[in-house]
Order: sequence, then structure tokens, then C-alpha cells
Amino acid sequence: MEEAYRNIIEGMQTPVCIFDHFGGIVYSNLSLNKIISEDELDSIVNDINLQRSESKYNNVPLLIGGFKYKIAVTEIKNNDAQLLLAEFFSLNHEERDNFHSSRIAAVREINNTIVSANHAFEELIGRKFSFDEHVTLSSIFYPAELEKINSFKTSSDENPKDKILKTVHLKSKKNSNLICQVLIEPKEDANLYMFWDVTSILEKNDELIKEHNRLLKLLDTIPVMLFAIDHNDNLIFWNSTAQRWTGLDRHEALNNNWRNVFNQFAPENFLNKELFRDLEDKLEVSNRELEINRQDERIVLSFTTFKKDIPLANISYWGIATDITEAKMVQEEHEQLIEELTASRDTITKDAFRAISLNERLADSEEQLRQANATKDKFFSIIAHDLKSPIHSFTSLTGLIIKEFDDLDKEETLELLQAILKSAKHLTSLLENLLQWSRTQSNRITLQPENIHLDQLIQHNISLLEQNAANKNIVIEHKKFGNQIAYADENMIYTVLRNLITNAIKFTHPGGKILILSKGCSETVEVSVIDNGVGMRKEDIDNLFRIDIYHSTVGTQQEKGTGLGLILCNEFMQKNQGKMTVESKIGKGSTFKFELPIGNNVKIQESEAVCLCQEMGREDICDAILAEHHPVLKPDWTSMDKSVIENIHKILIPQAKDLLSTMLIDDIADFARKIKRIAEQNSSIQLADFAIKLENSCENFDLIEIETSLNMLITLDK
Repeated sequence: MEEAYRNIIEGMQTPVCIFDHFGGIVYSNLSLNKIISEDELDSIVNDINLQRSESKYNNVPLLIGGFKYKIAVTEIKNNDAQLLLAEFFSLNHEERDNFHSSRIAAVREINNTIVSANHAFEELIGRKFSFDEHVTLSSIFYPAELEKINSFKTSSDENPKDKILKTVHLKSKKNSNLICQVLIEPKEDANLYMFWDVTSILEKNDELIKEHNRLLKLLDTIPVMLFAIDHNDNLIFWNSTAQRWTGLDRHEALNNNWRNVFNQFAPENFLNKELFRDLEDKLEVSNRELEINRQDERIVLSFTTFKKDIPLANISYWGIATDITEAKMVQEEHEQLIEELTASRDTITKDAFRAISLNERLADSEEQLRQANATKDKFFSIIAHDLKSPIHSFTSLTGLIIKEFDDLDKEETLELLQAILKSAKHLTSLLENLLQWSRTQSNRITLQPENIHLDQLIQHNISLLEQNAANKNIVIEHKKFGNQIAYADENMIYTVLRNLITNAIKFTHPGGKILILSKGCSETVEVSVIDNGVGMRKEDIDNLFRIDIYHSTVGTQQEKGTGLGLILCNEFMQKNQGKMTVESKIGKGSTFKFELPIGNNVKIQESEAVCLCQEMGREDICDAILAEHHPVLKPDWTSMDKSVIENIHKILIPQAKDLLSTMLIDDIADFARKIKRIAEQNSSIQLADFAIKLENSCENFDLIEIETSLNMLITLDK
């Protein structure tokens, strides 16, 4: 609202407000603020507009704060602005005429003759009035101003309640350039003129306008892009630099939505989208880049936008941009150069690391070769020592026969020849293993994998070594389950089986038994050679497959080994993508197990793989094997309570079947402890004895006894 309106309202004695035709409050004076709240005022103004549009509102009494008021609404016009002025008149007390004592300069006029003027007006123009003489309006108004006044008076005859606010020059003895705002209020008997001095205000306003124009000229000529957005998101400032950089003239940009304007020269790509979003959100401060593509020319602008805190000239948002195209190009060139240098550095680093790696690998290879040569030297010294004994024995015995040939009887000669034969066999076995091992080391053994029937190879080796076992009264038994077809080199696996069965015979006591289990699983075929012989210590197991440590022990009847057999078996397993494991306990025996890949195009039914271990749990498997050497405590299941039997069927038997398929000692030991807890909960002595026996079998690593115990539990499922 103009400053003149403020002066008018503040000078009026009655409560007054000014509002527009849309119900928006432009200003209200202090007198009105004392009697009515802002919310009540909005409601009254809306009601006034509504009833005025329906021609119902005309000095209707209104109750405000317990007092009655009437509201007089008139239009005031100034410089094409049409506002509504509402005066609130109290109906509780008659107003006194304060014309002469008012602080507002005022005169009354009838037919262009001034009939009275108050003291404030005389002070304003610097003259005293004597109304004995005829004082006309021309004495205070210049001709051009008087013409405006008469024009209003003519139009007010049609609507005598209209008021008008005009800016006029007055004739004054105090100030030759006196400019006032005059409010003319038509009355029935006389027209009332009220004056407010706005000379200094207009002078300051002129200075502000000049300063504003200078500022606009400066902003228009600075070499940066500058724009302003109003509260309706329309551009209201667009300097010449903005025109030059974007190619859009002012008439194309001003009073148009900023987004529509920006879309004409800046596509909303990934880079520009951030600035567009900040302008949309009206962030307090934003620093973004904007990319312009104009006439095949790429321009990059660095934008800073900020919100205005003071609502000046309806501006809500400013934007300032500088051209950083060259800097951006330099930056991109630097980044490309850095990228190239980084790539070169990475390449050099990789080459350096590759060279270091090659050197390390060369050093490792050299060390491995040195260790291998040292190992082989040590191995050959061991073999030479092992060869020396049978050859020396062979030479000594042969020499003795020749020397004592005439004195030896037939039995003595036969005894010496048998000793020679034994030494020759040992020597042959050693040489055969040594030859095989040397061929593997020199890669002269060609791997020829194919589908082989393990059960047939096992049976063939049993037949070959059956006499050796019979000489020690040892029974060899083979149990097979599921698929028996593996994919491997037949000759190598034949050698492995022969060595493992030979070792089992060698280390099994006379009268013992050897169990060979072969079973097919979903992906592998497993073979276990189990004996109840002398067993081995853990440190001996760790050294079985090491070539640099000589490990050869005599059998239960002083049979000698070469120390190469198991090393050869392990290498054959590795060549056939298999693996070998050993489990043993001193005095309990040993289990040598190896796994091979299942044969090609061999389909194993899922049910067969799942039920295979249950099939292994048949009672007749282990009861007939090693039974006399490993008697199992058989509890009297029939004497148990019904609740114990239910727990056995519900909990224990399914777990026993799973454990029988894996034979993991730690899991079976946990299972035994679980049986013990169930026995304690149900006070079952028989089940507790069975659990203790199974746990002791795990501690003693007695695989045969463990398997027999689990099978005994499973038979209850029948």
C-alpha cells in the first residue's frame, strides 16, 4: 500500500480499514486494531463483500466487543487503483465535531467557495483565512489541479458518497513545491477536503526511483547472468547478459514461467535437473551448474540462487550465473590427463607387481626344487639302505649254500632257499613300487580314466591275496551297497586296492578279520578297508604320505614293508580326483578310506542315495563281522518302559540312521550323551548301559563296535 494511504488512515479519528475487492486487507489503523481482532476483521470484510455484491449491505448495525457500530463503505481511487475504505462509526455515543481541533489539515467548500478552514490547514499553506471576503478554491489550487477537483465533483453528483484520493500541488507561502494528498468527501451541505503533506515522501520517492533506475542499469550491464522470479514463479528481471548467453530477449522471458523459459535453452538433463529442482524448492542458497547448448556451442554456467528475505518489488528468488565454460574445459582436460596418468601408473604398478610376483614365484620354484632334490636325495638314501639289507641277505645266504653245499642236508638247504625267496620277494616288491613311483614323478604314467566296477576290482584283489590271508587265518569279507561304478584309471585303483588289502593282512593278528565296505553315494563311490590289527599312533598317521620321512613297520608276523606303497596310493588318488583318509587307534585297528568320482552317465536315484545308508544298517552286516573280537552289550529292550520305547522310535532311531551313513565320531559321541540323558529322565538302566558302551566305543575309536551298536538300535524299528 502507498505511503499516502498510511498517512490518511492514521490521521483519521474513526476506526478505518482499507481492503480490495477480493477481501484482502490492505491496511487498518490503530483505532480499529484496538476494538477488533484480525480474524474478526477478515470475517467482517468477507461479509461486507458478499452483501455488497447482493446489494444488501448499507450501514447495517454490527455488534463488536459488546458495542454497536455501523460500517460505511466507499470506494477510493488513485492512479487506476480501486480500493474499498470502511469506516466504523460508534452508535453508542454521538461524535463531536472535531473539525477545528483536528491534526489533519481540512477545509469545507460549497460551490467552489471555501467556507471554513481549520488551524492545521492554515499552518500547512502558511496563511490565515478571513471568510468575510470571498475565498474560492482557485486560491489554494493551481488551475490544472482545480480541473481535477471539478471533474471529481461533477462525477460525484451521480454517487454523492464516493470519495477520491488525489495527489495535487497546493499554493503555499511556506513551500513553493508543496505536494499533498487530498481526500474529498462529499457532504450534503458541503464538501470536506482533507490534506496530507507528502512533499518529502515524494522527494525521497524520486530519489529512490533514480537510485532504482541506476541499479537496474548497473545490473543490466554487469558481465554475469542475473534473473529474478516473483511469487507466481514468473521471471520479472532478465538482464542483457542473460539475453546474450541464452539467446532469449526480454520480451520472450519476462512475465513467463521460469521453467518454460529455461526449457528453451537448457534441456532438463542429468546435470541441469539439480538446478531445476532447487529453483522448484526455493532453497535458501543453492550452488549448481547449468549446461546450455546453443548453436553447436556448449556453455557451462555456475549458478548461485538465493531466496529474498525482504519482499521488495515482488521478488521472491534471485539467480546469478557466471560463465565457467573455459574453466570447465580446463578441468575436464586435467581430469582426462589425471585419468591417463592414473591408468599409466596402474599399468606400471601392475607390471611391477607382475615382475615381483614372477620373481617370487621363481624364488619359490627354486626353493621347491631345492627342497624336492633334497627330499629325493634323502629318499634315495633311505631306499638304498632298505635295498642293501635284502641284497646283503640274499648274497650271504647264497654264499653260505655254495660254501656248505656238501655238508647241508635237504631240510637245511630248503630252509635257506625259503629265506632267499623271502628276501627276493621283498626286493621285488620294493623295486616294483620304486619303479611305479619313479614313473609317476616323471609323468610317464598316462592317466586313462574310464568307468570301472569297483566291486569287481575288490573281489579280484581278494582272490589274489586270499592265500596270504589264509596263511594267517584271517577272514576277508566284502560288503557292497548301491552304485559301484567309479570314473578312474583301472590300473592305478587296482594298485591302490592291492596295497591297502596287503597292509591290512600284514597288520592284522592271526585269526582276525578284514572288512571291505564299498558304497555308492550321489556324487562319489567310497571304499573302506577296515582291520582290527595293531593300529597306529597319530604321529605315524601324519607321516604316512610324506616321502621325506621313512615310515616302514613290520607286520604281526614280522612282515617287512617298503614304505612306498601308501605314498604311491595317495598320489594315484590325487591323479584320479579322489582323496584318501586314515583313522586308527593303537590296539584297535585301522580304517583306510578313499573316494572316487561317480562314473559318467551313471544315474543314481535320489531314493537310492537317501536309503543307501539305511540299507547298510541291516542287522546282518556287522553281526557276522568281527563279532567274536568286538562283542557288543545287548540290552534287554523288552524290559523297558513304554515311554522309553516311544522316545527311541521318535528321536533316537531316525538320528541313528543318519549317523550310520556318515560315521562321524564326534556326532556319534554327542548322540550317546543324548541317549544317556533320555535314560536318566526315564530311569532306564538298560538304555543307560547302552549309551555308556556306545560312548566308550567312540573314545576308543572302535568303528566296528560303533556300527554294530547303531545297527542294534535300528533293528528296533522293525
